[in-house]
Formats: sequence, structure tokens, C-alpha cells
Amino acid sequence: MVGRVAAAAKEAGTERFVWNTSSWIPERPGDPFTYGNNTIAVNEIFRSGMPATVFGSVLFMDNLLTNWARPFIVNERRYVYPHKATLQANWISLDDVGKCMVAAMDRPDFEGSWLNIGGPQRLRPPEVAETLSRVFGHEIKYDPCTPKEFGDYLVEAFGDDVPPENRESMAAGITAFYEYNNNNETRPFEVDTDFMQQRLPEVEFETLEEWAARQDWSDNAHRPPAG
Repeated sequence: MVGRVAAAAKEAGTERFVWNTSSWIPERPGDPFTYGNNTIAVNEIFRSGMPATVFGSVLFMDNLLTNWARPFIVNERRYVYPHKATLQANWISLDDVGKCMVAAMDRPDFEGSWLNIGGPQRLRPPEVAETLSRVFGHEIKYDPCTPKEFGDYLVEAFGDDVPPENRESMAAGITAFYEYNNNNETRPFEVDTDFMQQRLPEVEFETLEEWAARQDWSDNAHRPPAG
């Protein structure tokens, strides 16, 4: 599908195709799990002949604002996520993902290349909770759920958007995905930020604390159900 979009963009005379996979592109030895689909998609884009750049953004800060994660943080003072305590992740804001994509459009050296991107800090879950505590001015407790609980939570959060016959398989897929993220040696939430910053010196990446401090955490904003 992605290859066809790229081919259509070429046929339409588009000068540059920039795609965000919204997840890690495998760059290390080991079982890539479902992330291997990103490699297939990247290859299809380049084989289409479309001048292209691809970014693999590993984990979004904005997930914390969803109607699933935010109520735990705001109403219960708990940071609930399926990440085990030792898992390290370079959370990145969606705004910074956009900055990377825009920067690549006018960079000829980015044509025909792909790059994993993440935020400037590699944080463990207790450090995420500590960051949120500073922003809110009171303790936010790290209270992890299991990958299975997370899968059930997300399917419930999506509500009627997920047909009844697909709910069990979707929850199982989310469970398996986060079990992989927690335990696999490929470490798909970690990014080589030194190399990233060398490639994108014009982009100033924000920290989780900077991002969280400028968000509207109230009940008023429209939010996606989960992430």
C-alpha cells in the first residue's frame, strides 16, 4: 500500500515523498517482530522510484494525552503504561516529528534515506513519572500495567470503532507487541540521538518536561481515544 502511494505521488509529479512510519525501523540484528513490516514498506517506497525520505518515530509523548492515558495521570495521579521499570525509551513529541519531516523536504542529502528519530532523553518509566510529578506539582506514581491489561484497556478505549469480532485478536496483538518491546534485545524504543542530531542539526528537540509543561491537560480539549 505504501509503495503504491509513493508510485502515485511520482506519477503526479511530486518532488519529494516524506513518510513517518510512527514506529521503529529495524536497524539492529535480531527478530524484528511486526517492525519488519516497516523495512518492507521502506524498500517498496524506494523501489517505486519516488524521491523519498522515511522517518521512524519510536514513541510519542502525545500518547499520554489520550483519553486512555490522561485520566490516570490527571484524576488518579498514576502513570499507567505497559513498560517494565528498566525499559528505556526516547519519547518524542509529534511536533518534533513534524519538524523533522519539514526539514527533510529541502535537504537533497535526505533523498533516498531513512532515519529513526526520538526525543533527546532516554527515560525509564520511573523517570517519566518523576518528570510528570514536577510538571503537575505533586507526585505521579509509576503504576505499570501488564501488556495484556494494556491490550484490553486500549480495545475498550476505542469502543465501537473496533468491531466485536475483532476485539479479541486486536487485544492479543497489542499484548504481544508490548511483550516484545519489553523483552527483546533489539530495544525498539531507543534511538541513537547523537547520530540523529548530527543529521538534523536544524531541529531543536524538546524534552518530556518541556512538552508536558505546555500541554492542555484539562477535560476541555478534543483527544484521541488511545495511543
